[in-house]
Amino acid sequence: MKLSRTLILLLIGLIISSAIGCVPHGIGGPCGYKEIYGTATITSIVNVSAGSQDYNCPKNPVIVRFDFVSDDPNASFNPSLLQGCPNTNRTLIVGAGMNPSAEYMVVKGITVGSSYRCKRMEETKGSCTPVIFNFYEMNFSDYGEYCW
Repeated sequence: MKLSRTLILLLIGLIISSAIGCVPHGIGGPCGYKEIYGTATITSIVNVSAGSQDYNCPKNPVIVRFDFVSDDPNASFNPSLLQGCPNTNRTLIVGAGMNPSAEYMVVKGITVGSSYRCKRMEETKGSCTPVIFNFYEMNFSDYGEYCW
């Protein structure tokens, strides 16, 4: 069991843990992305109910929601991607797509109403995650010690 947990942590470490993406539709590359810079504002932090089927950190997981607003009010978003991945009510995830622990959010200083630099990355070529929200000034790689 210890070996598999180590292996899982290693694999998760290889994933960009500060990215929040919409549902992937396959993996293939090379991929290209259009970057739209803006601000993400945390709109809610809610404890995950017991027995939830969500992919959660085992220790006191929370669902963290945010809204994204582009720096450029005239920014154009891909309409088909915007429909499937809007800029509002997004979920902040860590690692390979987990809801983070409440303690980790406290350690990071993430609270309702706080805002962070973010970029919406829309796939322009390849077959990768169609939209990724990246909190590029935050480092979420240390989430593991608060997760298990």
